[in-house]
Amino acid sequence: MGDFPAVQGERQAGAVRQGEPQWPGALKECHKAARWTWTETWTWVSAGGSRYTARFECSTGLRDETVIKQATFFKRRPDLAPAEFHDYWRNRHPEVVCRLPGLRRYVQNHAIADDGPFDGIAEVWFDDTAAMRATVGTPELEAVRADEPNFLDVAGMGSLITDEYVIKDGAPDTGDKLMALVFRQAQHAPERFFELYRDQLGPLVQAVAGIPRYEQAHCRMGIYRSGRTPPCDAVASLWIADRDTTFASPEMARVGAFEGTIIDFARTQVGFVEAKDIPL
Repeated sequence: MGDFPAVQGERQAGAVRQGEPQWPGALKECHKAARWTWTETWTWVSAGGSRYTARFECSTGLRDETVIKQATFFKRRPDLAPAEFHDYWRNRHPEVVCRLPGLRRYVQNHAIADDGPFDGIAEVWFDDTAAMRATVGTPELEAVRADEPNFLDVAGMGSLITDEYVIKDGAPDTGDKLMALVFRQAQHAPERFFELYRDQLGPLVQAVAGIPRYEQAHCRMGIYRSGRTPPCDAVASLWIADRDTTFASPEMARVGAFEGTIIDFARTQVGFVEAKDIPL
């Protein structure tokens, strides 16, 4: 746990001034904290001079610092019908994936729509980047690569290595799962985008009663520092208990309003999926 210093903010009659935590530089760069917490103190000042003060306990998402996740998204092979694609991926491909050395978890996310921006998103977890890199050149990984053309469009695949944050830790079997390949708006540098995405959008989504679980997977900073461009900036996963009620709620409207300031919706790809946790 990292305890952030209190933030003083003041709301005066007729005007609102927003405050935010003064992030300590060392913690701002730290990727080992599982959950960061801080206290914000706000004072309201009326036109008549009376004052009211309240304290708010805030926290970031919970990060599973023991593992690293790779997310890979793709379309089906053009000559395959959707049912053929899903059947092969669900029933044949796991035979080779589950043999990968060091693999900790494997989840398939099958797109519900046949004409969506992606047909599937595969998620695999390893202890760390060293364990993931150790698969390179192994017969097991070569077998995975050799099997992929049997059902997916290899040329259109995209993959990113991520740090995962569980923003809202409800049951993963509650509600419909929505996944998004998220692109940031160009005016936000990657590090700043991830701060806004996790620490400001995260609490807004936490407040939506119809979303029992919310995960953010952030592309690791190394790819940006190397000058390369990732296929997207983040992968979001939301479980929605009641679509109509949730999307119509005022809390969700606030989420959408803030998303419009940081997310490039023209490039972001969204779709409902059926998740299948593959036993290893």
